[in-house]
Amino acid sequence: MSDDAVDRVCRKTMALPFLPENVIVWPPSAWSAFKQPVRTNNDVEGWHARLNSRANHGRLNMYQLLYLLHEEAVFVNIGVHLLSAAGTSRLQRNKYTRLHSRLSTLWDDYDAVRRLLTACSRAVKHIRTVIKCFYVYLNVF
Repeated sequence: MSDDAVDRVCRKTMALPFLPENVIVWPPSAWSAFKQPVRTNNDVEGWHARLNSRANHGRLNMYQLLYLLHEEAVFVNIGVHLLSAAGTSRLQRNKYTRLHSRLSTLWDDYDAVRRLLTACSRAVKHIRTVIKCFYVYLNVF
């Protein structure tokens, strides 16, 4: 990518906050990692590194590559069946399972506080309405 192209992308990215939400190509829902179990592309990078290693870093002929890709397709299919039977979307080390659990708890806490704030806001609006009605009532009599 040339310097001009990089500069153009950077300027467009910095202009995003000034555009209406409906014209932004990548809305927050497309890039937000909020409540997403997979938040990085480490899974893909790990798969690619393993496949590249098995392919002898690109030193295979066409038939060897086709055989390797066929093996990989079978392996991926088996992996998908095993993961879905276990009710999970991916295998994780215990360290990252605990980290994800903690993050999920924090997300749930965030949602709970947001719901509480919304309920409080509604209660305050209701109280204001009651007070206005009370003042109207006092002014009438």
